[in-house]
Parts: sequence; C-alpha cells; structure tokens
Amino acid sequence: MGVMTFIEAAERYERKLSDKGRKPDANKRSILKRLKERIGDLPLDEIDRMYIDDLHAWLATRPTRTGGTYSVSTIAGHLAYLKAMLRWANEAGKLEKVPVIKVPKGKERDQFLEPDEVRALIDELDPWRSDLVTFGLHTGLRKTNCTHLRW
Repeated sequence: MGVMTFIEAAERYERKLSDKGRKPDANKRSILKRLKERIGDLPLDEIDRMYIDDLHAWLATRPTRTGGTYSVSTIAGHLAYLKAMLRWANEAGKLEKVPVIKVPKGKERDQFLEPDEVRALIDELDPWRSDLVTFGLHTGLRKTNCTHLRW
C-alpha cells in the first residue's frame, strides 16, 4: 500500500466524483479548500482520532468572513466530507484503517409554518417564487434541490 498524502487523495477523490458526473458544488469546494489548507501534505495514515479532534477544534475557533465562528452544521459538513474521502481511500487500498470520525449533530429545527402562514407567504411572492415554494412544500425538497433540477 503506497503512502498517499491528503492533497493527493483529495484531488483523486474530486476526479472520481467528476468522472461520475457529480461535480462538487461551491460549498463542497470551499470545504475541500479549508481541509487542504489545514491538512496539506500530511500522509493519510497520520490522520488519526487525535488529529481529527484537533481539526474539529481548529474549525470551531476559526473566524468566518463575518467575524463569527463556524456553526455546528458547517463543522459537521467538513467532517462528513473528510469521512467520505477517507472511506474512499480505504476502499481504493490507499489507507489501511479509517479513523473514527464522529460528525456532530446540529440543532433540531422545531419551527414550522402553520398552513395560514404558508398561504400568506405564497400570496406575497411573485409567480415564479410562488411556484418554487409550492413545489418545495409538496416534494419536501430544499431550495437548492428545487432550483438545480434539470428537465
């Protein structure tokens, strides 16, 4: 098993996704950019549980563009992407053992619009957005999923 660095693995993982027609969106590209910045040329077999805990702490204290810090869901996205990439490296024979990566859970959302609030919202929207919101409500898709559909 040849030693592969994180950057090499990240580039190959991106190519693998592209070959399958799944180009990373802007969010995934920014996640990968931050992971490359932090992990760099570290050999994959040196990414262990302690390193991941350090990465988690780094993400939790890193300032955002707006001056705040990353939310739990943003950190979870980074760790989930790393986890998927390391699993791929393991399946490809480039990493003997995948470290345990515990992805934190964000806050449960418990606010929902009542039917009359939904109707009032839709009534205030222009026709295109009204159709988009109605479609999203009926399918359960998120805004980005609705707007990126191809017919």
